[in-house]
Amino acid sequence: MDSKEFVEVLKEVIGKSSIKGVIETMIQPSGRKPDIELIKRAEWYNKLTEDDKKKVTEVVAESVQSALFGFLCVLDGVRTIEGDENKGV
Repeated sequence: MDSKEFVEVLKEVIGKSSIKGVIETMIQPSGRKPDIELIKRAEWYNKLTEDDKKKVTEVVAESVQSALFGFLCVLDGVRTIEGDENKGV
């Protein structure tokens, strides 16, 4: 697998499934006793217009893509995660 294939697999397997999972949770939180914040968010989300729901999905997608990009930057070594003098080590 080359780097381009790796990125495409990450987008497909992690990116799309994360977006889908977040939206599904906003539609209906899972579990016997979902967290109250998830329930409140679902109530809010389900009252939105279809156009607004689409916009929320776009924001979720952009957030997931940004997180994946940040992870790949760390993996490439162009973004550091250490907070001390050992940056990049």
